Amino acid sequence: MVNANEIAESSYEGVALINVCHLLDSLFGKDWPRDYTRPYAETQAAIMAWCEANEAHYYARGREEFSHSEAVDEAKQAGKTAVVVEDLS
Repeated sequence: MVNANEIAESSYEGVALINVCHLLDSLFGKDWPRDYTRPYAETQAAIMAWCEANEAHYYARGREEFSHSEAVDEAKQAGKTAVVVEDLS
C-alpha cells in the first residue's frame, strides 16, 4: 500500500496534503480514468479504506467552497497526519 508521504503534494503544519487523483493513480494505475467499468462506489470505498488505514482525513468541496487551509484544519482537529483533498467541481 502506498505511503502518504510518497504521494503528498506538500505538507502544511505537519499534515500531508494529497490530491485524490494522485491517490487514485497509486491505487488503480494511471489509466484509472479510462476504466469506465469501475463503479464510482468502488473508487470511493478504496479512498475511504486508504484514509482509514493511513490516518488520513478526506475533504471534498465544490470549487467555490474548497480551501486547502480548511482541509488541513479539519485533519488536525480529527488528529490525522494527512488529508486527501477532492475538488468536486
